[in-house]
Amino acid sequence: MLITSRHWKRTLSSLFLFLISVGLSPVQALTDAEIESRFNQALQESETGNLAEAIAIFESILSERPGMDRVRMELALANFRALNFAAARSLAEQVLANPSTPEPVKVTVRAFLQEVEEQSHTHLWTPYVSLGYIFDTNINVGPGTDTVDVGGATLLLGAGSTPQDSGGVQANIGLGHRYLAPQTYSIAGDPAALAWQSELSLFRNQYFGEGDFNLNVISAQTGPVLLAARKWRLQLNGRADHISIGNDSIAWYAGLTPGFTWFLGGRTALTASVQAQDRDFVRSTLEDRDAVYLAGGLALGHQFDTVINPSVKLGVQVFTENADSSRRSNEGYSVNAGFNLQPFNNSNLYFNYNWRTRDYDGPEPVFAITRDEIEQRFIVGGNYRLSTDNLLDE
Repeated sequence: MLITSRHWKRTLSSLFLFLISVGLSPVQALTDAEIESRFNQALQESETGNLAEAIAIFESILSERPGMDRVRMELALANFRALNFAAARSLAEQVLANPSTPEPVKVTVRAFLQEVEEQSHTHLWTPYVSLGYIFDTNINVGPGTDTVDVGGATLLLGAGSTPQDSGGVQANIGLGHRYLAPQTYSIAGDPAALAWQSELSLFRNQYFGEGDFNLNVISAQTGPVLLAARKWRLQLNGRADHISIGNDSIAWYAGLTPGFTWFLGGRTALTASVQAQDRDFVRSTLEDRDAVYLAGGLALGHQFDTVINPSVKLGVQVFTENADSSRRSNEGYSVNAGFNLQPFNNSNLYFNYNWRTRDYDGPEPVFAITRDEIEQRFIVGGNYRLSTDNLLDE
């Protein structure tokens, strides 16, 4: 993973502890109001993603007041965010080598240096395991009512066609790899890093007493990422999935998902993405569902600056699915809203709501009518991720 995920949070937390505990030449004691004003401006530039400007201001302050280790650590953090790992390491080591640095502060600086060392590796491996309990009120994706109106006649569905519920175990096991190019690039004045991210994973829903609906998804994905920290991210992701339900192989999905993210003010991000996917169904009764799926959407997310990192996300997507059979071809749109918080490390509590409408092209056999569907999903849950942190790093 690039350093925009949990690594940021741990590093920023460490630097926060440094700033409230350090006793080295505090900026508040300066009599030069101009120096203090420049320092506050640099802090703002760093937080909002104008890292080149922040670095320039911090360096100008240090040229006039070289003994200000608080400024030196803020400069180290700005360089870390800009992916200038060598500069971040050198600056932090200067603070660590200062004989007047208090021991509690040295502990925090060592934690920062460890983070710099971890993220500066050319190859970063991330194995993970996630296990949890689930309860699904509609594992067979049944309709919201046990009656169907067809041409003025009311049909009563059998028990097996109405929604079935069950508890179960959910498992997600995987291995991620990130290659980080050793050099950075200047793009429109922003320092940018080039990485290649890959992941292999197994997702399984194992239901109690309803084995016919057990879901297995084996996924492999890979692709390049060009990132200007706290400014923008450009990525192209190729992904293949094998889907099985119960003991039956259902389908292979394969496609590309390019996307571009703008960071608005540091903690707010707007993402535009498109998806092109080939869906190949291997079960003979589902072969008329073979399709090309195309989608495009926008998503806006914001993370609040508090201890438990609450975040919200809103998104909209339009899609079309061109299947071999007109009764399977459809188009529509979806709206998604989510809320997430992290009460402690490696944990998540989340709520997600998705509303999707589909309009099908061709009529159903026998009934000679065209389906229109509205699907709603409510997901409430939590997880704790057990992760062996980067045991395979080079």
